[in-house]
Amino acid sequence: DSHRRMRKNWDLYLIQQLTNHCPNPRRSLLSTYPVGYHLSSTAQPQDSESSASFYVKDNEIRGTRLVPWKFDENGFLRQKGVFLSQAAFAEGKPIRTQLFAAGFCFGMAEWLVKDAPYEGLHHLFFGEEQSMAVRLFTRGYDMYAPAESVCYHLWSRAHRPPPPTINSRVDPEDGNLDGFQHQ
Repeated sequence: DSHRRMRKNWDLYLIQQLTNHCPNPRRSLLSTYPVGYHLSSTAQPQDSESSASFYVKDNEIRGTRLVPWKFDENGFLRQKGVFLSQAAFAEGKPIRTQLFAAGFCFGMAEWLVKDAPYEGLHHLFFGEEQSMAVRLFTRGYDMYAPAESVCYHLWSRAHRPPPPTINSRVDPEDGNLDGFQHQ
């Protein structure tokens, strides 16, 4: 998406992580929440793909792994990313995890198109990741967090307008945009 940055050769690194360290690469996924980045105050709009347009605090490259965090007011399990320990990072191998991150997942395409497609999850936000984790596990997939960060996400929304929301009286399938509103 437009507020994501990938490091150089990210794909080669992730393929190496899957093929060299996961017992069954075809049924393994690398998934976690990306480390945050910040916009550079000196960046120009045309710099969006250059490293001058953003920075990562302390040049952090350790990977993160997902952990259960809390139950929210609606009873949904919330998860968060925590940095890998220095020892786990130094080992350089992916870390087994039970949780899934919709915003960053890498593996063979079969999981998405054949084994656990997003059917019925189109309008689900909270709960989507837990549903997918269970569906993948029950279909024989293992999930891992990569040892190093390859993906960085702009978590702050201060620089952009809020996304549109859908008024519950409007059917989003009918193409009528009158029900969209900004929060």
